[in-house]
Amino acid sequence: MTRDEGRETRKKKTDEDEGTRDEGRGTMHDKRDGASKPRTVTVLEEQRTHLPLYKVLIHNDDVNTMDHVVGALMQVFKLKRQSSERIMMEAHDNGLALCTVEPFEKAEFHRDQLQSFSLFATIEPE
Repeated sequence: MTRDEGRETRKKKTDEDEGTRDEGRGTMHDKRDGASKPRTVTVLEEQRTHLPLYKVLIHNDDVNTMDHVVGALMQVFKLKRQSSERIMMEAHDNGLALCTVEPFEKAEFHRDQLQSFSLFATIEPE
């Protein structure tokens, strides 16, 4: 098979009912009504990899004041006071509270930040 025959075969395979692919440009030419207008072709074969997620947890302790915990949560997670108080009260009442769920490196970073405020914080897979 010559190079020209190969091109014709390729072109036949890429022809569609309403247009033909413009080799090299990645656009389609619309052949309806005799006009040749380029149109965009969307590629849907993109694969995405999902990072495993981890929970950032704080544990209740008898050392830190409630205000200290709320302030630490506000600084580390950029939360409003009301959200920080809800998390702090959950840890106070249940012994453990979920702060956020995020990829491993970010969860590890936030756990370390909470520990720098003398809070007992852990991470675990979701």
